[in-house]
Amino acid sequence: MVKSQDKPESRSVEIQSIFLANELSDAISKPPDSKSEFDNILKRVSRIMNIDVINLESEIEETRSLATNLLSSYGASVLEKHIKVLPDKASFTELIESNQFFGISKERAVLECIQSLSQMTYSSKDINAFLSFTLQKITQVIGFDRASFWIVNKQYGVVESRSTYNKKGQAETFHRKLPFKNCINIVSHVIDIDRAVLVNDCKDEEWCHLMSQELQQLIVTGVICFATVKIGGKVVGIISAQRFKNNEKISEDDFSLFNFLIEHLNICLSLTSHHK
Repeated sequence: MVKSQDKPESRSVEIQSIFLANELSDAISKPPDSKSEFDNILKRVSRIMNIDVINLESEIEETRSLATNLLSSYGASVLEKHIKVLPDKASFTELIESNQFFGISKERAVLECIQSLSQMTYSSKDINAFLSFTLQKITQVIGFDRASFWIVNKQYGVVESRSTYNKKGQAETFHRKLPFKNCINIVSHVIDIDRAVLVNDCKDEEWCHLMSQELQQLIVTGVICFATVKIGGKVVGIISAQRFKNNEKISEDDFSLFNFLIEHLNICLSLTSHHK
């Protein structure tokens, strides 16, 4: 017992897992002063789980999202505030360096994201991990206020939001459904043409006739773009990326980067599905 207390690495894998799980939970609830200290905890947990830190963070956020959805389904949304998100850089009191993408172009940052997605095909078969990573980087790297994955539910003719990240790159609770069956709107249009769509002005002649009430409530006064998510060429959902203010237009460059990232996601999802 004394040895295991003094040298945690000598403990069994099971005991290490319990110890690290408690340490990680405490660090998420009350972040340490140093970000490097928190990152070290993540690295130790990832080694135990035999996955990389990127996959670990995605699994943590996915677990949190599932937990909040479960609470919501039981009418206990008031408890969601107790399920903390992963701390961001503002959560640490010690002065830290800027994030990994500071000082490099968006194009270079997106290329690094694509490399990470490619590497994940060798270490993960979890489709949710790929989606979470991509949504997080859409907000953090390209600069959107919200990015969501909507799964196609053909039985009810709707797409349902399943995973959402905010501008800080954190998972958030966002429940919404958009119809696409037996109606003509932007969602049905995106699925039909199977091509990314950019909407910088809902009142524009090109889009005004495709604006349903549900879409107006989603976009409000902001701007949005959509792209299909495919596995083996089959559309399984769509990803939306939003900016909440209509004076923050989505440039053609940002739209191209968004489309480029989703296209590579689709390749990775198809590869992962094929290897299962």
